[in-house]
Amino acid sequence: MSNCPNCGAPVDGDICPYCGTAHRLPTPMMAIGKVVPIRFEHGGTVFSFDLLVSGFEASDMGETCSFRDGFGLTVSTLHTPELHVSMSGTVIGARHEQVSA
Repeated sequence: MSNCPNCGAPVDGDICPYCGTAHRLPTPMMAIGKVVPIRFEHGGTVFSFDLLVSGFEASDMGETCSFRDGFGLTVSTLHTPELHVSMSGTVIGARHEQVSA
């Protein structure tokens, strides 16, 4: 649990229940050989577990677009970043709970 950076109220999620400020909880540093907590929601169920990280793979799936003038010369290039990351490891202590409506 953390405290809201706006009003100081205790927060257990992404939105302060007192003032409504949206914020992100700190993300743990992930490294090969380190155990990190993982928590996510899928289909109304919250899954949480610790992961002993054994590998990473990242690939840039972004797109690059070039804009040309009337003479066919490139006048600007835009890259839309999109990074896909895969992580592998050993799950320790898996648990799940239903999300309350």
